[in-house]
Amino acid sequence: MKTFNMRSLIGCNSGNSEFAVKFLYSDVIPALDKGENIEFDFAGVRLITCSFGNALFANLLRAKGADVIKRIRITNSNRLVSSEIRWGIALGEKHLRETGSAA
Repeated sequence: MKTFNMRSLIGCNSGNSEFAVKFLYSDVIPALDKGENIEFDFAGVRLITCSFGNALFANLLRAKGADVIKRIRITNSNRLVSSEIRWGIALGEKHLRETGSAA
C-alpha cells in the first residue's frame, strides 16, 4: 500500500485544486496503475476546500472508475475533511452515472 502523508503535501489547510490535479496525475494514478492500493493519511490536516476535494477525488473516479474506491483508504480525517472527501466522491459518482464510464 502506498501511503501519502497529506499534511506534508498540502499543509494544515488546502484549497489548491491545481495542486490536487497535478498530484493525482503525477503520483496517485501512476501508483494505482502499478497495482498499488492507496492510503491518504490526513493526520494534521484541519481543512480541505470543496474545490480541492472535487479536484482530487471526483477526478480520481472519473479517471479510474467507481471500483477505484475499493483500492483507496482515507485515514485520520476529521469531520470537515471527511465531508469534503465524500462530496468529491459523490461528484465523481454522478459523473460516472451521467456518462456511463470513466474517462
